[in-house]
Amino acid sequence: MRNNLSMRLWQRGAIALLGVLLAAALPKAALAETVLEKVARTGILTVGTRLDLIPYAYVDDQSQLVGASMDLVNALRGELSTYLGREVTIQVTEIEDFSERIPKLRAGEIDISCDTTFTWERDRKVDFSDSYSISGVRLLVKQDSTLGSAASLANRRVGVLPHTLAAAAIRVV
Repeated sequence: MRNNLSMRLWQRGAIALLGVLLAAALPKAALAETVLEKVARTGILTVGTRLDLIPYAYVDDQSQLVGASMDLVNALRGELSTYLGREVTIQVTEIEDFSERIPKLRAGEIDISCDTTFTWERDRKVDFSDSYSISGVRLLVKQDSTLGSAASLANRRVGVLPHTLAAAAIRVV
């Protein structure tokens, strides 16, 4: 009888020890919160963007961050404030290098990234909203021009507005 009791106690102790070892050895479940939960808790929506991306996000002559993306972010702020029943503020994090945006989103350093172009590769890592802009560089040339490809622009002068997507795209070509 004593052996049975000792054996059961030993088994229970072994099971408890195994449970502790497994809990320590296996990665812990993440206690991540959604962006909505984070904004509800803190009252802050952290936005990652560039500050010179005309017409999306740029600093105007009154030193205000404006543009199409900022208009959408401010509309989102208003909707979040109403939904959560508390004031939500926007915290802007400047991210010059586009390659840093997805890692910062995934790490929770920013809640939303403005002006990040959709690609299938990026879509595997983060969720995208519906597009709110279609962009592309167009060149105005004479009707009978032979300019029609990136190669045809080699060693040619092209005029663009500074600090725009067009300027960045032309520079890459």
